[in-house]
Amino acid sequence: MSSQGELKQKKALVFSEGDSKMPMEVFEEEEFLALVPLASVCYVKRVRDSDKVKLKLRTKKYLYTYVTDTADAQKVLGKINIPVEDI
Repeated sequence: MSSQGELKQKKALVFSEGDSKMPMEVFEEEEFLALVPLASVCYVKRVRDSDKVKLKLRTKKYLYTYVTDTADAQKVLGKINIPVEDI
């Protein structure tokens, strides 16, 4: 099994290779909020038959995705100062 540090290294490797075809997944709320100033819009996708919400940040180069529950998503959206669109 890989540790959290190894996952961050793999994510950094993908980021450095410049693979812009796949969205990047963010696992921490603080990391997601740190990317907000770089983004132009935040998309909100509510997963059917589930309590999960996908928050997607569109930056110039990447699409970042953060999966969370409904209550945490509302808290995060309250901290965002960019346009938010439901999809």
